[in-house]
Amino acid sequence: MHTAKKNAVLVFAITATPWIVGCGAKKDLGFLKDAVPATGRVTVAGKPLAGATVRFLPTIQSTGGREASAVTDESGRYEMSTLVPGVSPDESKGVVPGEYVVAISRVAMPDGAPAPPDIIDENDAIARGARQHVPEKYTDPENSPLQATVAPPKAEHDFDL
Repeated sequence: MHTAKKNAVLVFAITATPWIVGCGAKKDLGFLKDAVPATGRVTVAGKPLAGATVRFLPTIQSTGGREASAVTDESGRYEMSTLVPGVSPDESKGVVPGEYVVAISRVAMPDGAPAPPDIIDENDAIARGARQHVPEKYTDPENSPLQATVAPPKAEHDFDL
């Protein structure tokens, strides 16, 4: 499988699975008491990148960090939520303080339009002609040069790709 396709599948699996899978019982969200609001904007050559998935993945040096994710709006703005199985992004807004590697991905049709609404996952979207609209070096958390430090009272990180 092509590396970009592997990355797209990985991004979807990691981002979507925690919200799809869950027992429905209320989770202990005590760790979120220290969560910091984390927002920012993603642009490409200064233009907003809408519909991109932004992921904060804790570094090895980071203590207690959990992965966080968001999707950019039409102006490229995002607001992070910590990934918690069975808990909606609205209930888990914010990011645990720490150091993060940032990965950004946007899978869409070649003209930039969103993938069809009946897609199953990013792999299905790619099979239907969608493609990754972000350079591979930013989509792969193993190689991404993007980093974010999250500390109180809030974290603001803009990324121009």
